[in-house]
Amino acid sequence: MGVTLVRTLGEKVKGRECGACSVCCSALLVEFPKYEKPAGERCKHQLEGGGCGFYKKRPEDCSYFQCIWLTLEQMPNYTRPDICGVMFRYDLDDETWNPFAKSCVVAVPSASQDALFSDAAKACYRMFWGGGKAVWVQIEGRRRFLIDENGTEILADRIAEYEGKLR
Repeated sequence: MGVTLVRTLGEKVKGRECGACSVCCSALLVEFPKYEKPAGERCKHQLEGGGCGFYKKRPEDCSYFQCIWLTLEQMPNYTRPDICGVMFRYDLDDETWNPFAKSCVVAVPSASQDALFSDAAKACYRMFWGGGKAVWVQIEGRRRFLIDENGTEILADRIAEYEGKLR
């Protein structure tokens, strides 16, 4: 089955809406018979002020997806993807041998990769690792590397240190 985009671990937090945020419209891979879009490319239906010009007929991938900010109350309002510059999503990969990739969080920078090292992003990394979820960084549509609680890439010599934090 491979990598699966996970909708959420729950319902939307009361009062939270996407508003002007449409980071997912650029970040996500869409594979739909009538419409395909690579991850990391802006959707041709994305409106300048946010939102979708194709909303009522949008592909299932789009209607199904909700970022973690929409569903996790512990994420402060300032971590909405268009505000903090990073969108967080869940991934499941039932075929991988890698324990860090079976069930993980993926951080996707919305514009500048500098946002990955902001205080807001680091607070999210600490929260996810504290909850036993590995955090990957997605660059150009692919998960590229693991990032620790402080926004530092986890190199091979530190992997064992983090295996014990997985749940």
